[in-house]
Amino acid sequence: SSDVCSSDLAYKAIVYTGSIDRYWEYALGALPYRSLYITSHEGDSDNLGVVAVNHTDNEDTRTRTIQHELFDPRSAARYHESIVTHEVPCQWRPGQSEQLGLSPLYPMRGMDGSDALYDRYRKKSAGIHNLHFKGRLGEYLYLNMDQVVRRALDFAQELLNYPRRKA
Repeated sequence: SSDVCSSDLAYKAIVYTGSIDRYWEYALGALPYRSLYITSHEGDSDNLGVVAVNHTDNEDTRTRTIQHELFDPRSAARYHESIVTHEVPCQWRPGQSEQLGLSPLYPMRGMDGSDALYDRYRKKSAGIHNLHFKGRLGEYLYLNMDQVVRRALDFAQELLNYPRRKA
């Protein structure tokens, strides 16, 4: 929490990638996040034919089904049973969701005043020298992994004062 920045430790920067509202112990309220119930089972199952199926049917509660042995088709024949995982979206709530083993995964911008609440947390954080909130949860943005990696590399260059390499 915030006491990390008030210690006598010497540091150039602190990069926090957890949720900004949790950092502040939800002092201004909890931001809305989406999480996933993930269930897996082993056994005989229908072969999906592909590694992952993204479900877009409104009547199907799952967002994705994954058949793990198909990640490496060359070794799939070694598996006697299939390992299938289903992902079902759910709303994340502090305390309640953590007891179920869920984590906040996807910021839900534009819901119930979430943008204004995030801005209040961002302003609260601005006064702490060299504290940087990064990543999906820290910046409260939906980011794909390629975007997360690019932003992290750009920030590292900025932090280390390295000139940007031309691609």
